[in-house]
This record gives sequence, C-alpha cells and structure tokens, in this order.
Amino acid sequence: MVFIRILEPIWEIEVADGQKMFECVANKTKWQNQFKQLASGDLIVVVREGLAKVNAVCEVASPAAIKETNRDVLKSKLQESRHEALDAYLDGAESFDYVEFKHVFDCRYVFSVSCAAAFLERVGLALPKTPLVGLLPLVVIDAHWHSRLHQYMEQAEAVLRLPALFATASDKDASKQTQIALVQNNESSSCRIERDIARPRRDIADELLDSSSEDLIIGLSKQINKFR
Repeated sequence: MVFIRILEPIWEIEVADGQKMFECVANKTKWQNQFKQLASGDLIVVVREGLAKVNAVCEVASPAAIKETNRDVLKSKLQESRHEALDAYLDGAESFDYVEFKHVFDCRYVFSVSCAAAFLERVGLALPKTPLVGLLPLVVIDAHWHSRLHQYMEQAEAVLRLPALFATASDKDASKQTQIALVQNNESSSCRIERDIARPRRDIADELLDSSSEDLIIGLSKQINKFR
C-alpha cells in the first residue's frame, strides 16, 4: 500500500536528508492506532506542510512498534540537536507508535513536477478526498503505480538515503573511557621503555669496572705463573 504524510518543515528536512529514518505519532485520543495499517514494503509519500510538494518517498522496513514509552529508542536514531524538538513533538503523551524506514528517496531537487497532486497523477495515484491530516492511504488509479513510481524516481535520479548511526551518550562515555585507557597504557609502556634505556650511568660504569678488574686479575695470574 501507499500512504501520504504531511510533516512540519523541520521533520520533512530530517527525513529527506536521511537523518530521521522513522515516523512516529503520540498516542493521544485523536491519533491512536494510525500506524497499525502499515506493513513492511509499504510506501509513505512525504509532503512538507504548507507547500503541497512531494519531498521524499519512504519504504517501511517493518510493522510499527506500538505503545512504546521509552523516548530514548527514537532519540538514538536522531541527531542530538533534535532531541528537544522530539520531546516537544510528542508533548505529554505517555506512549507513542513508530515505524522505521528501510530507505528514503530524497526528491526535493529532482522532480520537475512540484505540485503533489500532479506528481501523484503522473505515477498513477491521487490524493484522498478527506483533509490531509495524519497518515492517509492514497487513491490508486493505475494498478502499476509501484513500477511507475520507481521508474520515475530512477529517471529523475532521486537520492537514495540509508539509515545512519548516531552515537548515544553511553556510547560517547564508553568511547572516552577507551581512549583514556589507551593513553594510560601507552604512557605506561613509554615509562617502562625509558626506564630500560635511561639506566643510571653509575650502574653501567660499575659493570665496566667490575669487568675490567676481573680481566686484570686474570692477566696478573698468568704473568706470575710464567715466573714459577
């Protein structure tokens, strides 16, 4: 199936850039159970709020996670600079639903057709008759819309975005501790090497003196034996 989703500019940009490879919705009375209709392989056409222009096409990776309460699950998939905006978006909701994207086609700069309705018509789809609020299924005009859509994106050279990895606070702490341990280990090794190389000159001189004294005694003993 194929759906349409209107996003605020901040989130539309993040999705198209591949920096937000998921979509979520707060579980409030008005918006509950929106994502239950999604399945792996479904497409979501992303339109920026107020522009009515297709800016991204996202393929769903797996069925939605329902009634999640840990926001860190989503924050780990976002840049740290967007964590506060996510909290504001979810507001005071106790739980949320979310769906992850397998990949995203960035369509912001390649489509010659800027109007969402005209673009959808070209690939065999149409806008629903209801107000564009929430996640809505698009109207299918041509049963071959899927192949037409992919062909159009290939011809237009839409940019393929894949999931990115973001370091969490715990990851950063672990990395910092690892770096500190490596530095300490290197410093310890350097100290051992310096101690071995920079041995006190007196110790070396004593060794030489001991060696010379031993040789001298052996030589004298040989001379004495000659006169016997």
